[in-house]
Amino acid sequence: MSNFQLIALPLIAMLIAWSLIRLLKGRRPRWLQAASLATWLVAGAAIFRPELTSDVARFLGIGRGADLLSYVVALALVGSVFFLLNKIRRLEAEITILVREIALHTAEKPSDLPEADSPETASL
Repeated sequence: MSNFQLIALPLIAMLIAWSLIRLLKGRRPRWLQAASLATWLVAGAAIFRPELTSDVARFLGIGRGADLLSYVVALALVGSVFFLLNKIRRLEAEITILVREIALHTAEKPSDLPEADSPETASL
């Protein structure tokens, strides 16, 4: 076992345990917690047996395991950017609605405008 594996595998084991606990507590969406747990499990398997990435890459028609990891990371980053962009747009829309509602509820009625029936407006 390499020095990297000796350092990384205990850290991955802690992250797997943490993700599993969060999945069981159910405070966040289950699909998100399950994806997190699956990511750490796959990372742990790839670190424990590095030849697995090469085997999967050859099965998919990709030359090397490192290339497979590069493609997966690139796709994950692009997906994350679109997910976060969508989330930001939804939050901006919700903030706009809330600000409008607050503005309508806190707006003061104009009391210094002359009324239509007052003698001051009749002379104009």
